[in-house]
Amino acid sequence: MVEPVKRTTLGASEVAAIFGFSRFASPFSLWAKLHGLTTDKATATTLRGQIIEPAFREWYAGRLGVKITPGPRYEDAPWQRADVPWQAARPDGHWIDGDGLHLIEIKTTRDWYAWDAGSPPDYRFQVLWQQWVASGMPWGVPLVDTHLIAYCPMAEDFRDFQLAWDEKTQRRAARLSELASAWWERHIVGGEPPEVDEHAATREALRQMYSRPNRVYLDATPELSALVDGYRTEKAAYDAAKDKKELARNRLVAAIGHHAGIDGLCSFSAGKNRALTLKGEEE
Repeated sequence: MVEPVKRTTLGASEVAAIFGFSRFASPFSLWAKLHGLTTDKATATTLRGQIIEPAFREWYAGRLGVKITPGPRYEDAPWQRADVPWQAARPDGHWIDGDGLHLIEIKTTRDWYAWDAGSPPDYRFQVLWQQWVASGMPWGVPLVDTHLIAYCPMAEDFRDFQLAWDEKTQRRAARLSELASAWWERHIVGGEPPEVDEHAATREALRQMYSRPNRVYLDATPELSALVDGYRTEKAAYDAAKDKKELARNRLVAAIGHHAGIDGLCSFSAGKNRALTLKGEEE
């Protein structure tokens, strides 16, 4: 059996999971991945980004009239702070001008629902960590800002969020580093797993970790029996609520009919398997 390999760096896209702000990972799933117990699976979202982002970066460079250097590829070493090497990042690109260093991070999205109040929280964590890592590298010029670009192919539109590296941001980044360092020491260096939660990523991590069960049954201790009873109770409540949810969904779908959704509230995608997405639940 191949021993798992513990990761030695924490990337910018992973930081939000530590604090429960990631849509794609949980503290437990991040812990399992960093300890080499699980692996990420490619998704349609990541594939979309891999295809679109390089072309969009070149277009954006031409728009600004600058030469943007692409960030490190995933097969290459990431950027790492000189004083804390485990703190790492892979921005999509950067350029240097008379003002200093500018970073760029590019995202793609199916629609703008998640961006109505600005950039989603997990992306703000990602940019803040990238800025923190970049500020700890020997560039010889000051870090100025990050351009967080969101592109929506369906709407043929993009949004540009210019996030400055000012004194307030620097204080927030230093605090983020402090909290992340405590988590890193406890759960990665120390190895203690975080509590499991209800996140879908936690379920997937557990599935990968325990995909090959043996044939030995555990003794029914009071603690384990309580866990079984708790699951039985919650499952019964869920099964009862599931019918009510399907009724509510069917009523809503019938009201929407052939339309694309309800403006500002939900979308109903095209195609054979039409997906109903509420505002705030999308990518």
